[in-house]
Amino acid sequence: SILLKDYEIIGYGEGATLEEAKQISKSDISKMIQTKISSNINKKSLYFEQVLDKIDNCKLATKVINTMK
Repeated sequence: SILLKDYEIIGYGEGATLEEAKQISKSDISKMIQTKISSNINKKSLYFEQVLDKIDNCKLATKVINTMK
């Protein structure tokens, strides 16, 4: 059977009824927001890992310098 989609929220969702189109649109928008938030958190986590690595490298360099004195 072929389902007809009579309503569409442009760029987000479509459905046989306006309510269905709204629900699908809300779900799509929610998923998009969650994906963006997750992506930003991952980027920030990677940045902080890099900062911590640099701090560790500085501590190691300081120990090496102190042993050379």
